[in-house]
Amino acid sequence: MDFFHSLAFGLIALAIVGGSWCICGLVMGSAPKRGVSSAAVQRISAVIACLVSAIVLLTTQTGISDIGAKAVFWTCASYFAAAVVNTCMLEVMSMAMQRGPNGIIWCIIQSAMLFPFLAGVLFFQVQAGWLQGLGVGMLLAALLLFGLGKDNTVCAENQKSGVLGWKTLAFLAFLITGLQQNLSTMPSYFEASRHVSSVLRTLCTSIGTLLTTIVWSFFKGEPCPFFFSRDTLRNRYFWGYAIAMQGFGLLAAYFLLYPGLDILAENGLGGMGYPLMVGSCIVSFTLASIFLLRERFQWKQAVAVVLCLAGLVALCWKG
Repeated sequence: MDFFHSLAFGLIALAIVGGSWCICGLVMGSAPKRGVSSAAVQRISAVIACLVSAIVLLTTQTGISDIGAKAVFWTCASYFAAAVVNTCMLEVMSMAMQRGPNGIIWCIIQSAMLFPFLAGVLFFQVQAGWLQGLGVGMLLAALLLFGLGKDNTVCAENQKSGVLGWKTLAFLAFLITGLQQNLSTMPSYFEASRHVSSVLRTLCTSIGTLLTTIVWSFFKGEPCPFFFSRDTLRNRYFWGYAIAMQGFGLLAAYFLLYPGLDILAENGLGGMGYPLMVGSCIVSFTLASIFLLRERFQWKQAVAVVLCLAGLVALCWKG
C-alpha cells in the first residue's frame, strides 16, 4: 500500500497537525507584546486562507468533477457549520474565562474530544476495546493534571457577575465543542465526501470563520472585522504572525488534516482523530513553554506528558 494512503501516514499526519496548533497559542501570546492585535492576525489569516484556497480551486478545478453535487454540498455544509460553531464556542469560552478559573475551564472544554470518539463507536462502527477506553482515560487524566498544574485563580475584578456563571458557560462551551468536532469528523465517514478536495473543505471552513466573525463583530458593536489600521499593515510582525499561523496551516489542511481524518475513518478509527490531535497539541505546547518561553515545569506537568504519550499509543493502537 502507498504510504500516503496508509494508517501510519494518517496517524503521523494528525499528530503533526495537532502539534502545530501550538503555533496559534504562541502567536496569540506574543503578538500583543509586539503591538499587534491578535484579532487582526486572525482576521488576516482567514482572508489569506480564503484567497489562496479560491485561487487553487479556480486554477485546478480540483475536488468538484466526478463527485455528485449532493455529496459536495453536504460536505461543504458540514465544514462551514463546524467553523461557525467553533467561532461561537471561542466567544462562550472567552466569557467563561472572564468569570472563572481558566485552567479548569480549558480542561473541561478539551474533554469534548470524547464526543467524536463516542459518535464513532455508536454510529460509525469505530473499533474500540478496553485499550482504547484506557487511552481515553489517560488523556483525560493528563488534561486534568495540566489544568491543576496551573494557577487557576482569577483576580477579583475579573469575577464579573452575570446571568450565567463560569461553570454554566464552561459546560456550554464543552457541548458546543463536541458538536464542532463531530461536524468536522463526520464527512470522513462517507466515501463520497472523502473524494471532496481538502482545498475545498479548507475554503468552506475559512468562509465560515470569516462570516461568523463579522456577525459577532456587528452583534457586539465592534468595527468591521475587515478593517486594518495603517499602522497594523505597516507592522512587519503583523505579517510575520499571519504567515506563521496560516502558512503551515494551509499546507497542513491540504495535505495532512483532512487526508489524515479520511484515512482513520477508512480504517475504522475515525473517532480517534481529535483525541490524537488534542494530545499532540498538549505535548507540543508543553515542550514549547519549557524551551521557548522558559516556564517552570511542575511535576504534575511531567506526569501529564507521560499520560498523554501513553494514552495516544493506547487510543490509536490497532491490533
